[in-house]
Amino acid sequence: MMYLIVSFVFTLKIFKSYAVAILTTLFLSLGPLLRILAGDLSFDVGQAVLMLMYGMAVILRPKNFILQGILLALFAGAKFWGAMPFFMIAFNGFNLINKKFNLKEFILQLVIAFIVFSSFYTVTFINEKGNFNIIFFQLKIFKYWITHSLSKTPFASLILFLTGYYKSWWEMKDIVKGEVWNLLWPLSFIVASYKLFKDVVKKQINKKTLFAFIPIAYLFYLGAQAAFVRYFILILPFFYSTMINEIISYSSSNKTSEKNRRRK
Repeated sequence: MMYLIVSFVFTLKIFKSYAVAILTTLFLSLGPLLRILAGDLSFDVGQAVLMLMYGMAVILRPKNFILQGILLALFAGAKFWGAMPFFMIAFNGFNLINKKFNLKEFILQLVIAFIVFSSFYTVTFINEKGNFNIIFFQLKIFKYWITHSLSKTPFASLILFLTGYYKSWWEMKDIVKGEVWNLLWPLSFIVASYKLFKDVVKKQINKKTLFAFIPIAYLFYLGAQAAFVRYFILILPFFYSTMINEIISYSSSNKTSEKNRRRK
């Protein structure tokens, strides 16, 4: 439920449209991925909630580095922090492009995030009597992830998102069907790509452009990482809201053109 609420609020703030926000939430709630992850009590949904909240804090409250730092730490600590650098760079990079970025406040954000993140290991510090290096520990986790989470297929997650299939790395079968798939996924990818291309050509980079950029770039960011559909819960609000907004905008422009023709 929190995932849907935060998705609704973030979408509403960016697109200024109740229709876009409501339809985005409806698509998310009726989609098979959220139902499966909610039923499995997956950490991915909680991570997605914290990512969206962090995004709202950075984009809508660019001066509130304390809140940003706390949410960044929670986002990183929800599960493995591999997704965190991408979204941190994407959201803060957007502020940099729009001249709302302050280096000092960003550094303070990171300091606060590190302090809060380190507090998650308080019990470990106590049990080890202070003989615990959190940085080395995170590097060990990262090394383990590199060793066990890579696929031999480049852009495996992108292929899975667009087709619903991926090349298995642990079974005898070469091609395996994903746990769930939705035709809206490749459709939203196409629409978001069109939106991003259009805005870049026209040099009209705004918050809606960011919503088109993030999910596409994230699929490439996953690179050769082993493909799992659960990763997509992070980017579906961006894909769906962009697709719905483009459809509504196109429909509205057609109606306006039709009215102008009738007047003539």
